[in-house]
Amino acid sequence: MKYILTSVLILISLNTFAKRGPSPEITPVKLRGLSYAPVIEPLTTGCPADKQNCGHRIYLEATNLKTKKVAWKTELYQLKFDMKLETDVQANLPKTLKVNKDKNILLIDEWNSHYIVTSKSGKLIHPTVVTVYDGKGNVGP
Repeated sequence: MKYILTSVLILISLNTFAKRGPSPEITPVKLRGLSYAPVIEPLTTGCPADKQNCGHRIYLEATNLKTKKVAWKTELYQLKFDMKLETDVQANLPKTLKVNKDKNILLIDEWNSHYIVTSKSGKLIHPTVVTVYDGKGNVGP
């Protein structure tokens, strides 16, 4: 009986460690009359027939504070899930958003990759192309 109870407790604790915690809360950054915030959209193109979401695209969006209209929206990176693996552990969401010393917007993701976008035009400065993580450990434009 003691063995069964110990086994059940171990299995329950392992299951709780396997779950992804809540997504990081990111407060939009305000600068020069615009509000900057990350946007997470599901990646649906190229998914297997039985899957509606096989990854995500991360954008940075600037919204005019007065008119509430989107000034620009820039794609930063894509993550394509390897559908043979648990998708929770593959997710890579934004965790930090701030203004750097050059008055550009800096977004840092959960894998500590840095993305820098000009605050005026929304041009991606670093990296210079959209990063694509293919779910198999490969990274490319």
